[in-house]
Amino acid sequence: MTDMAFFTPSGVRLRRHSQRPGPLNWLLLPGGPGIGSESLQELADALDVPGAVWFVDLPGDGSNRAPPGAKADPFADWPQVVLEAAEALPSVVFAGHSTGGMYLLATPELETQILGLALLDTAPDAAWHPKFVAMTQGPSPSCSRCRDGRLRSGSSGREYRGDCRRIDRVEFHAVIARCRARPAGADAI
Repeated sequence: MTDMAFFTPSGVRLRRHSQRPGPLNWLLLPGGPGIGSESLQELADALDVPGAVWFVDLPGDGSNRAPPGAKADPFADWPQVVLEAAEALPSVVFAGHSTGGMYLLATPELETQILGLALLDTAPDAAWHPKFVAMTQGPSPSCSRCRDGRLRSGSSGREYRGDCRRIDRVEFHAVIARCRARPAGADAI
């Protein structure tokens, strides 16, 4: 039962799932991109925590497709819009699932804005983020996988010609898995 909802200035939607006695605001950020906070319904139903439990949908994500205040490209401000969500309520504990957790890790400004952080099936650090962003910007001459203009998706077996920016969800998760598996201090994904 979502009994209260509002949008931040950039279009982050926060919907209160439940309220118990206590001062904390538990913000649940789904994985994705593309997966809405509805995916965390069972988790929210099972939580027995002090305070309010909130679903968070970033602009353009899940069913939050055209929120008020969002830019024409709602993804342009990701992951920084999570800071705006944290600033919208007092005494925040942010819980991020999968990619949602990675967005939280990629936003160091959150450290002074939240009381706690819970990572649910998330990469242990944000070292993947700059490399992933660079990979989505186009072919890299130093990348053996796209040097010839073709991105070969090892996990799905598909090959994308000419545009390395096209990357499917399976391949995204494969990149993250390689980042998790690399030894500490290793540079390559």
